[in-house]
This record gives sequence, C-alpha cells and structure tokens, in this order.
Amino acid sequence: MNEISKKVDCVEIVDELTYTIIWMSMRYWISGETKKPWFQEYPYVLTLRFWDYLTENQRRRLLEDVKREKEMAFDKISKKRSKLLQQEFDLCNKELNEPNRDVYNEPNTDKKFDEIDFDMLRMALLYACPRKTIASTTLPEDIVKHRFKLFSEEQIKTIINDLNNYLDWKENHFGKREFSDSFDDKTWKKFLKFLDDNSHYNVKGIDDKIYKTFLSDGIYYSYDRFLEQPYIDCYIEEKNIVEISELTTT
Repeated sequence: MNEISKKVDCVEIVDELTYTIIWMSMRYWISGETKKPWFQEYPYVLTLRFWDYLTENQRRRLLEDVKREKEMAFDKISKKRSKLLQQEFDLCNKELNEPNRDVYNEPNTDKKFDEIDFDMLRMALLYACPRKTIASTTLPEDIVKHRFKLFSEEQIKTIINDLNNYLDWKENHFGKREFSDSFDDKTWKKFLKFLDDNSHYNVKGIDDKIYKTFLSDGIYYSYDRFLEQPYIDCYIEEKNIVEISELTTT
C-alpha cells in the first residue's frame, strides 16, 4: 500500500478552521506552486483524510469552488488540477453510501502534526498571507489559538522561513521587505514575531513581575496572553515598563 494511503487519525467532524485550511490549501495547490512528491496526489490525499467528515454543506462548497475555478482558469495547470479535484470529489460523493465503507479512527487531539497535516497548513498560510480578506487576516490568530501547541520546533522554524521568504518576495517585487502598515499585515507581523525567538524579551513591570513578551511594531505583547487570547491586544504599556532584557533560557 502506498505510504500516503495508509489510514491516519482525522478530525471526526471538520470544524470551520480545519475547513478553512482545507479550502486554502486546495486553492494553493490549484495554482501549481507545489513541489513535494505527495502533492501530485493531493486530491486523493485530501478526500481520503477528510471527505467522510465534511458536512454536506462543506462538500458542496468545495465542489462549487472547484467547478468555478475550472471555468475561470486561464492557465493549463490550474484548469487541469481543478478538473482532477472535481473528478475526485464526484467519485467520493458516489461512494459515500457504499456499504462497509472504511472510516478513520477517532482522532488523538494531542498528537503532533504529521508531514501531510503540516504541509496542508503551510499551503493555507502561503495562500492567505498576500490576501486581504477576513479569513486570511484571522488565520494566524486562529492557528495560534487552536493549532500552535501541536507544532514541533522544526515546524515553527519552517513557518518562520516561509514568512521571511514572502517578505523577500515583497522586497524583490515592491522594493520593501516589510509587512505594510495595514491592519491585515500587522496581524501577520505579530504572528511572525510571536513565533520567532529572536523577537522575544523579558519585561519587568511596575508590579515587579517579569513577563515574557514579543516585540512587534515597537510594542511589547504578552507572549502567554497572546497564546491564550490572540484576538485581543494584550500588550504592556510603555509607562508600565521598568526594565527590558534579553530572554534567557534554562
């Protein structure tokens, strides 16, 4: 049996964040910007892992989007990949009611991401980063809240590298290697600084407590508060800062 077709733990019911990651990774795959060998089998991998757990509405939304993309695609790669996805989705819909259909075991929610889980999330991040939509802007915060604790150190480094590569691309095309001052890009900048140890500091407050923080746009954000409540600006006001020092590890 092919390695990628082995059964793996999967969400029992696909929540909206997981659906968003599936949809964004699908859009990224359609564009043809993928290199890993298993990406050639992306339609099969996606349906094998998730189709049984999508709601009828979620399946319909994915299928409608693929059909629309196939009709609107101007390049051969996008048109071909959209067609492959539509064929796989149609086949899975026909098989849903087959007797004795295999399904996945219940998920282990404490497990680390395997390669395919993580690559799909990376594809979603790379799709979302340049875009100015509500879903794209909130994706970093959603990942911090619901996925961050599943990351390995190497996976965090990979995401940091992906975001820095995006900034390099911006510099090459627009002459500026920075996120813009828009609300959308500030969200991504905070995400990058939160992930990057080089942007972490100890801050001593006027209450004599030491807080682990990350620095973004000249503001020191509470690392722990951001991890728990990334949708809220949990920062330490400058007037309440007594001392700032490099973060030390033990």
